[in-house]
Amino acid sequence: MATEYDIRANLTLRDKGFARTAMRASERIRAIRDRLGSATRAGTGLFGALTRIGATYLGIHALVGGIRRGVSGMFEFQQQVERTQIGLQSIIAAVDGISFEEAGRSAEAVWRALSTDALRSTATTQEMFDIFQGIVGPIRSAGNSLQTVREITNSTVAAASALGVDFAQAQRDIGLMVRGTAGMDTRMFALLRSMNLITQETQEWNQNLTVDERVREIQRALGSFDAAATAYGESFAGATSSFKDIVQQLSGALARPIFDRLRRLLLDLNRWLLDNRELIERYLTQVGQSTAAALDWVVTQARQAAEYIAQRWDELADRFEAVRDALMANAPALQALAAAVAGMAALRQVLGPMLTVISGIMSAVEAMGALAGGGGAAGGAGA
Repeated sequence: MATEYDIRANLTLRDKGFARTAMRASERIRAIRDRLGSATRAGTGLFGALTRIGATYLGIHALVGGIRRGVSGMFEFQQQVERTQIGLQSIIAAVDGISFEEAGRSAEAVWRALSTDALRSTATTQEMFDIFQGIVGPIRSAGNSLQTVREITNSTVAAASALGVDFAQAQRDIGLMVRGTAGMDTRMFALLRSMNLITQETQEWNQNLTVDERVREIQRALGSFDAAATAYGESFAGATSSFKDIVQQLSGALARPIFDRLRRLLLDLNRWLLDNRELIERYLTQVGQSTAAALDWVVTQARQAAEYIAQRWDELADRFEAVRDALMANAPALQALAAAVAGMAALRQVLGPMLTVISGIMSAVEAMGALAGGGGAAGGAGA
């Protein structure tokens, strides 16, 4: 036996003009929607284009950022080596009066020598190279060899370690001493004088000694610390510095071929961009003009839609007021309808599982009846 449930809800509109008012308001709203629709579609297309442009920019920015981070990390040491060698190459070419290419070979030899020296000191290769680069000009101009500059560099590292002077300060002070512009505020000069390793007064040092004589006095004074260089190199600070240098040099061996290849690729790309600069600028200008025109059109459409709404605002407001009043007048019926719908949903949730079980039982009974009927027919045929 099947049970049926019939739930009905009646909605009565008290205001006979409600339907007409709602219809007219709906038509007005539809007209406004149609006018705004064209502007919306245009805005959507422009937004999509701008989104693609933005995504392209972000992609390029991410790519360039990734390359920059990779270069600053993996290739930082190699970049530093390249810049330093080019700087020293320029100084040697200017001081010695030789070609830039020939000076490059001397700078490469100096770098290799200082890299070896750094492994036995508390300074890194770059720190030693900074000291070398800061004093090579005046010492070389006085007729001294690059080997002499290298020896003074090593002695400066040992003396600075012993006297507690940072390497950048030591490099500046030795440069001032070589040039004859040292003063009592020049820390290395003051410390060496306080230890009686330099006996000249400031005025005598700066004015009476020649550059070559100052170089000889510096070598003699700093040479007093050379015996401690080995001990400093074997100290924890020296071991740490050497480890850092070894790791940098090994990473440089890995990065150098990649660095050189990437540099050539970037140079080729730069040349291509410069060769096609006018074409690229013309295309980008056209894209910018098209985007600006689209923006103007969207703004115009939006302004027209706003003006349309503003011009008919009183009429629309009246219509909306009428719709609101009609809805308020029929609020009880709408509430009853909502309650009926909610009741149907609740009843379905309650009866749904029960009906499923009953349907399953009925299906099983029908299947058993079918089997019984089939069995009876088979028996009659056998008789």
